Amino acid sequence: MNKKGVTLFELLVYIGLFAIISLLIGRQFKLLINNYSSGKQTSRQQTDIRDVLGLMVREIRNMGLKTYFTGAGGMTKITKDGITVNETTDLSSFNHTQQGTGAYNDALEFFKIQVDDDGDYKRTETIKYYVEGTTLRRDFQTDVGFPKHTNSVVAENVYALQFQYGVLGADDLVFDQDPLTTASWTHSGAATWTTANKSLTLGAGGGTGYLKYPKTGTAPSITANQKYSIFLTIEPSGGFPDNLNWLKFSFQNSGRTTTYGSEQFKPYPGTTVSLTVAVTSSLPAYAYLDYSATGAGTLVISGIEVHCSELGAYDWKDNPATAEKVNVRAIKMYVLTRTKGKATSSAEDKDIIVGEKTYTASGEYTWRLYTETIETPNNGIF
Repeated sequence: MNKKGVTLFELLVYIGLFAIISLLIGRQFKLLINNYSSGKQTSRQQTDIRDVLGLMVREIRNMGLKTYFTGAGGMTKITKDGITVNETTDLSSFNHTQQGTGAYNDALEFFKIQVDDDGDYKRTETIKYYVEGTTLRRDFQTDVGFPKHTNSVVAENVYALQFQYGVLGADDLVFDQDPLTTASWTHSGAATWTTANKSLTLGAGGGTGYLKYPKTGTAPSITANQKYSIFLTIEPSGGFPDNLNWLKFSFQNSGRTTTYGSEQFKPYPGTTVSLTVAVTSSLPAYAYLDYSATGAGTLVISGIEVHCSELGAYDWKDNPATAEKVNVRAIKMYVLTRTKGKATSSAEDKDIIVGEKTYTASGEYTWRLYTETIETPNNGIF
């Protein structure tokens, strides 16, 4: 450059350099924008699928085609139109579709009821999750209320949906008193034990007492350092649960001088109580249900079931037989998704194990497998 200005040659050189620098900066800026958009899209998709999984987990966990309270008459089983699962051969709360070889999308249909604050029946709900193409859908039906039927899209880009079922083996079931057989229990204490409707009734003065199982015969065997799940259908009324101090489930010896494990609780209307009790000894032990109350009230006890609660106690099956379904107490859910936009990673094919299937993921996409294990304590008739 001289004092007279810029020569034409110098101007052309400057323009050329500016064009090269602008091109380089533009390419980098475009790459940065694309990466940001792709990352934002991926993050949004991951957030969306996690929200969907959260919804599915909550609904599956609350499945239960259960009995409901009908006042002094006790508990009544659901017999609503359109519900075919509560039959002699199938006492579970779900129907499942297990796909054959080469098909990666199972379907799960389950049932649950809603009760009001007094424990009275409100409505039955049927919910089904399935994949259509690569779209995860939720089908909802109810016998009361509006809308009575909806079918909605809950997630896109779902390439595999699989379920596996945790079945309790016969050796893991300590005892099944659902429905409760009153002849198997003995009562001692202040309450009036009415076997006709399986109820404990206390007057204004309250009091204490217990039920003991079994009344005769050999006590159930328990194992040291093992956890046991107890599921109870207990409906309080007539002053309970307000007048209840507590209920307590325990394993004890016959003379009630040694306790091997116990858990206190208080039941509330319209709920199934689930407890976990850790035991300290390996031996036959009697099951006790103690009560302590300050005033009047009634407890209708329609079912008690006890089994091992360690996850290893489940026999995981892809397609449980009809007779086994009532003993399903956990469901594993597998959901395989991919990002909408292509990633910069390698395009090499890779095998992904989805439940009992092996899925070959191909293309320059980001594939993610989400897995959840869902406890289903309310599955069945209790």
